[in-house]
Amino acid sequence: MRPALLSLVFLGASAAAADEAAALTLVAKLGGRVERDDKGAVARVSLDQSRVTDADLRTVAALTTLTHLDVSRTRVTNSGIVELAPLADLTSLDASRTEITDDGLKVVTRLRGLTRLSVANTEVTDATLKYLALLKRLAHLDVSNTKVTEAGLADIAKYPALASLHVGNLAVTDAGLKRLAPLKSLTALSLNGTQVTGPGLKELAAFPNLADLDVTNLAVTDAHLADLTLASPSALGLGFTKVTDGGMKGLTRFKALAALDLSDTAVGDAGLRNLAPLAGLTSLKLKGAKVTDAGMREVAAFKKLAALDLSNTAVGDAGLKALGASKELTTLNLGGTKVTDAGAKGLAAFPGLAHLDLSGTKVADPGLKGLAGLKGLKTLSLFGTKVTDAGVKDLAALKGLTTLNLWNTGVTDAGAKELAKLAALTSLDITGTQITDAGAAELAKALPNCRIAR
Repeated sequence: MRPALLSLVFLGASAAAADEAAALTLVAKLGGRVERDDKGAVARVSLDQSRVTDADLRTVAALTTLTHLDVSRTRVTNSGIVELAPLADLTSLDASRTEITDDGLKVVTRLRGLTRLSVANTEVTDATLKYLALLKRLAHLDVSNTKVTEAGLADIAKYPALASLHVGNLAVTDAGLKRLAPLKSLTALSLNGTQVTGPGLKELAAFPNLADLDVTNLAVTDAHLADLTLASPSALGLGFTKVTDGGMKGLTRFKALAALDLSDTAVGDAGLRNLAPLAGLTSLKLKGAKVTDAGMREVAAFKKLAALDLSNTAVGDAGLKALGASKELTTLNLGGTKVTDAGAKGLAAFPGLAHLDLSGTKVADPGLKGLAGLKGLKTLSLFGTKVTDAGVKDLAALKGLTTLNLWNTGVTDAGAKELAKLAALTSLDITGTQITDAGAAELAKALPNCRIAR
């Protein structure tokens, strides 16, 4: 290779490296998160809930190895989406709760490698749905809470590779569900908050491969569950429906069911007993259900359970004890329950916990001592508890903690000094605490990679 050409190649590589460095610096400044692939290349960037601007995305686009980008809950507009054109390897884009419209969605179709797209909670309409057919690899689409209507579903039904569709809170009726019938490869469908009726669920027979169904907020009853025509579902969302204990018997025919959401239903302890044959359950959501301490003995029988949501139930310390010991449980939500310090001290029975929510419980400083042994804990919410600086001091042992919510607790600047020792933190909420501006500034200095809300 000629010297002049070698020089040009070197200069080009140097410029690219400088651009990438500038992009990474910007992401860090915005409080974003970066993940690299096995070869060390930047693969994922999350800028959700940040102050990223359209102009910033021009800088971020220098990360040409990006495969996943999350700009959800930001002020990004159509102009910002235009800046993403250089990202030829992008396979996943989350632009939910941004300011993009149909014009922005047209630009998205230039990203021909996309397999996953979310434009939920935007101003997108039916007008540009036909253009998304250009994305031949698009397998996952979320248009929940947009201006998409039932008529637009006819265009969505033409997407060749679509496997997962979310149409939550759209004016979709039984007739609209019928329009989706051509999607024979559909494996996941969310109808949360639509106008589909219980009897209309018979249209689901058109989707032979459907394994993940969410009918949250629909008028589904026990009778409709009995008539549900699903071959072998692995996940079922029944939150805020009219199902009861009796309907749970009908679910036991779905032997492959691994995830079940019964949030805010009338299901109680008897219903949990009826679910006993579902030995493969790994995720169970009982938020706001009618379960009590007595029902936790039934839950303890699900030996593969990895995620359990008991928030806003009548479960207390006795129920927590009844769950027994489990190395499988990684996610536990006890927010709004009757759990106290006594119960919290027993959390050591779940050494594999990575995500724990104690919001709104009676857990205070003494109870946090029971968390010291949870070395794998990544996220912890203590929102609305009586935790003070003394309790925060006990959190210092949780070296791997990345997310901590202390909203409306009694933590002061003294506690902030203890928080500064949690070097792995990337998200910290100190809203409503007694931490002063000066204390927050010191925290920000000590934790430069942490997004602090206050």
